[in-house]
Amino acid sequence: MPLLSMPAQANAVPLLAGCVEASCAYRSDSMRLVRWRCVHDGAALQGERHHDWPTITLSFAGLSEIRVAGRVEMVDPATGTALRAREPYSTRHPWGCRCRGWHIALAPAVAADVAEAASALRGEPVRAWTSDLPLMLLRVTAAQSARCRLLAQRFPGAAPADPEVEEEILALAVDLIARSGALVASQEARSLARHRELVRRTRMVLNTRLAESLTLPEIARAVYSSPARICAAFRLVTGTSIHRYRCTLRLLAAVERVGAGEDDLAALAFELGFSSHSHLTAVFHRELGVTPSALRRASAGAAV
Repeated sequence: MPLLSMPAQANAVPLLAGCVEASCAYRSDSMRLVRWRCVHDGAALQGERHHDWPTITLSFAGLSEIRVAGRVEMVDPATGTALRAREPYSTRHPWGCRCRGWHIALAPAVAADVAEAASALRGEPVRAWTSDLPLMLLRVTAAQSARCRLLAQRFPGAAPADPEVEEEILALAVDLIARSGALVASQEARSLARHRELVRRTRMVLNTRLAESLTLPEIARAVYSSPARICAAFRLVTGTSIHRYRCTLRLLAAVERVGAGEDDLAALAFELGFSSHSHLTAVFHRELGVTPSALRRASAGAAV
């Protein structure tokens, strides 16, 4: 069943020969909000496919690779994608098939408006969904991830063309594209091509060893490089530091777990690499403006 054909419903339906389960939380003539979960890494999931509308994809959990126009990029909870309409792509899950998240599909005219609004916010053109940029990587913050997670719960059973729902979805889409505009320049700079493989390996280490308090020398040894080189390459390619990226991954993982009902915050903090329960709570409040318990209450019944 194509993404655009899915009716608005709470129950998940199997897609791609049962490799994926998905449900449409919101549907109108101009946009869709679809939650999805990978079930197993079968041939249908690895095969080439496309979205009929420009689509933003956010991953709440898991680590995967996406191939678009011969380009392979790593996707994790801190890195989303904006894919233009009908652009062929395929995915791989070499680290296990446990990915889940959301698709925000926008009608072409609406997607163009989002890109224009993002450009106005940045004060410079942002070429999302254009013919020469079929795939745009998105920097995803914990606040943006939490906003997406709460959308369906805040507007249960919304009627088509509900202006409040659509305003929330559009605001999130503009924010994601605008904040990621500077990343496009890094993605396109040929001089940075030699750094991308090093950064890919570094991100893989950060994702798969998230709970470990790895030092920069330990990370560098894991990717067969030096601390100075990985720090410089990571900032050039991603626009952020290794420390900040790892903190974002940890907070995103905490948001996912708390939103799904996790209540043992001390154990969660230890598992994700926070120094203590109070450290986790302080980071939640600083980055999201709420405590873990407040997010858990707000997310009740809305876990992906």
